[in-house]
Amino acid sequence: MGRVIILDEETIGKIAAGEVIERPASVVKELVENSLDAEAKHILVEIVEGGRKLIRVVDDGIGMSKEDAVLALQKHSTSKIHSAEDLYNITTLGFRGEALPSIAAVSQMRLLTKSQEDASGVEIKVEAGIIREMREIGLPQGTTVIVENLFFNTPARLKFLRSPQTELAYILSWLQRFALSHHDVSFRALSADREIFNHISTDDLLEAIASIMGEEIASQMLPVEAEEGEVRIYGFISRPPISRATRQEEYFFVNRRFVRSRLLNIAIDEAMISAVPSGRYPICVLFVDIPPYLVDVNVHPMKLEVKFVREKEIFSFLRNAIAKAISQPVSTTFSLPNRQYKTSIPSSKTTKGYPEMEETEAETPTLPFEEKTEVYPRILGHIAKTYIVVEWQNELMLVDQHAAHERIIFEKLLKRKKLSIRESSQEAVFPLILHLSPAQFRLVSQWLPLFEELGFQVELFGKQSIIVRSAPGELEGKNIEEVVRDIIDELTETPEREAKIGLEEIAATTSCKLAIKAGDRLEKEEMKKLIEELLNCENPSICPHGRPTYIIFPFSDLERRFKR
Repeated sequence: MGRVIILDEETIGKIAAGEVIERPASVVKELVENSLDAEAKHILVEIVEGGRKLIRVVDDGIGMSKEDAVLALQKHSTSKIHSAEDLYNITTLGFRGEALPSIAAVSQMRLLTKSQEDASGVEIKVEAGIIREMREIGLPQGTTVIVENLFFNTPARLKFLRSPQTELAYILSWLQRFALSHHDVSFRALSADREIFNHISTDDLLEAIASIMGEEIASQMLPVEAEEGEVRIYGFISRPPISRATRQEEYFFVNRRFVRSRLLNIAIDEAMISAVPSGRYPICVLFVDIPPYLVDVNVHPMKLEVKFVREKEIFSFLRNAIAKAISQPVSTTFSLPNRQYKTSIPSSKTTKGYPEMEETEAETPTLPFEEKTEVYPRILGHIAKTYIVVEWQNELMLVDQHAAHERIIFEKLLKRKKLSIRESSQEAVFPLILHLSPAQFRLVSQWLPLFEELGFQVELFGKQSIIVRSAPGELEGKNIEEVVRDIIDELTETPEREAKIGLEEIAATTSCKLAIKAGDRLEKEEMKKLIEELLNCENPSICPHGRPTYIIFPFSDLERRFKR
């Protein structure tokens, strides 16, 4: 009997769905893209239990006739393209004809829609890809898609979903991108009957940036504008030295489609090489308008990556446009029209009622370490402003100053559990109000008790902001706002990390931000103090991220190598 078989239609449908629908955020992305392609001006998204139980997307677009609605639920159906040649002239966000049937294959779905030409609308109920019921119904123009019990028939995929808050953060990340790329459309999101996102349509991109990232960031943005032949680049980039620890706030849109592009990332890095420190990244919202035949958007199942036909030209064009923008600083005065912001700060209070995170104990590898003695190590020198050379007990040690300082700060922070917050924290001269993205705000709200254990006093403020009232004493002399933002950026860069984020994870990230950096010059007394504090640590051999803090070369090994 042969081994090669033709899969049944149900299995084929589930495989296709798996390529497009990874999690609830994938459903929201596909449905909102359909709404935007349908020329909707108002889009409402409702979420229950992070989208696992219910996702409802309502729009006021052109809607569909009964015949089109039925066809839209069939595999490979689309109104976006009609032949292979059309693949080279795609101007819509969706085109593959996989979204609705893929969603329907792994859920219990209802499609309600009405076009302007029809007197009544249609409601179609679908379960596991099979149409169960269809009827005419009175509806306003537009489309509503209700997705219930996502992955009910693929339990293995359910196991890979994160907590409802984390899945909600994924959804909010997509809504943020849509609000920036289509800022002339209103977006509103509800979860558990509470509004969690609200973008009011505007023709002003800078106003949209303020609604997502905050007015303070918007006021520090420089305009980017360049045009060459058929290609146009425009948008905004943060003025130096404003930067972030991750690329989380680098937004690229090609023909108004959000994309990830290594090419565009490197172009930004080269343009900012003398303006932003190594390992730091600007905030940017940049659009590339390019003829469809010069870009391939069909290289990724979710259309997140693109391939340019003339990559070198695009690279140079973007790099030069950014370099020109930052070399000619523009005084950007920004204010939101007809909007009022609260300037009063609520009184300090203990934060209650946030879900506790489970602390997971990571297995920490250790390197051999000699027993501490009273004989003090002798500092021999400093290599590349990074490694401290130490002679001690017939051994030569090379100490990584950054990793060593990380370990020292990490253990000090964790010892705060035995101290009172007031005993171990410094009050901020002025309480800091930090505006976060909706996705960051949802995740950070879960970690407030953990921040408090480390000596931070952080409170939620409004729908998208936090107040930092005090910080660990180790932050004295540091830019507290920059450090706190960097910690949040790194912790929220990949929401999958939520499953392992506990006290030690936040302490490790904090210690990394506070530690001496590779390349920092140290005086001999500073090196001596660093080594002394390292040797007094409970686990001095590795940094919080598992890297060695030092390497040992026994003199006996040196003698053997020199053939003595």
